[in-house]
Amino acid sequence: MQVIFVTENDGQLAYAIQSHTVVHEDALDFTSTDDLIYTDQEGVIDAINDLP
Repeated sequence: MQVIFVTENDGQLAYAIQSHTVVHEDALDFTSTDDLIYTDQEGVIDAINDLP
């Protein structure tokens, strides 16, 4: 499964995508801002459309 995190700050979008296998009571953290890709809305849509 692909987990997608998207955030917005003052009109600037950022996203991160992680592959993850879900197990019982599992949690997934997006803790590092280094993992964020800053883009516009079309960039987020393109990244989602490019997922396998």
